[in-house]
Amino acid sequence: MRGGFPDVESADEAMQKAILKRSNYEQFHGAVPTPEKYGAEWLDSLTLAPATMLGYRRQFNNYISPMHRQQAD
Repeated sequence: MRGGFPDVESADEAMQKAILKRSNYEQFHGAVPTPEKYGAEWLDSLTLAPATMLGYRRQFNNYISPMHRQQAD
């Protein structure tokens, strides 16, 4: 067994399904977060100096969040 498939036919079938999904613009792994949500989660995961975090959050709040809100309207 190679790549998680028991045989070549199973692997080929999975590949054909993935190609079909891609051509239909279907998502492979659930919902894609908004840039605002992804950025907020990313910032929350960082462990940097307080001054660095303040600067990152300021940039995010001033530029990324407003840009996303305008596109959503």
